[in-house]
Amino acid sequence: MSPKITLYIGFFLVFIAALFSFSPNPYKDALLFLDDSDRITHYRYINNKEEKEYFTKKTEVIGDKEYTVKIIADAYGKKTMSYVRKGTYYFYQYDPRTSTEGVLVPINPKMGETWISADKSMKYEVIALEQRFQTPVKKYKKAIWIKGIPNRNPYGIQRAKQYLHYVRGEGLVAMTDARGEFLKYLSEIDK
Repeated sequence: MSPKITLYIGFFLVFIAALFSFSPNPYKDALLFLDDSDRITHYRYINNKEEKEYFTKKTEVIGDKEYTVKIIADAYGKKTMSYVRKGTYYFYQYDPRTSTEGVLVPINPKMGETWISADKSMKYEVIALEQRFQTPVKKYKKAIWIKGIPNRNPYGIQRAKQYLHYVRGEGLVAMTDARGEFLKYLSEIDK
């Protein structure tokens, strides 16, 4: 075999190996907050109130689907249960007020991807995948931005336009309004 052919075969094999090790979407599984159920996330609101969110080790079967129970504890000590499950392509959330399930967020977000919340009050769209973003406590690189647009819904729930900012390994790091002001932001994570 000639040295040129050997060289071409070598380049071809290196190219194939690089191709298989390269992930076309660096955000694959960026939102796997559900898989880390031992952590407690603390959020600060614009009025300096704090909210804590954490997944319990408990599951609940609703219909024929199994959900992980998530607790949201507000600044006044009131606890609300939320039900989240991981599907093949999305995290789903069950809304007990409307007895419906809807997409919470995609597992592997893609530009332009859209979905509607379980209560049908918001339409969401992925608008950016590699944005720099800064909260009052931390700077982030490669944040995923999701725009929430109020949607007409049969339940009379009214919402305002909002932006959700997710970061790999940390989940939701902030929610901002249409002017870019913080509605809430991640202040710390306890493990």
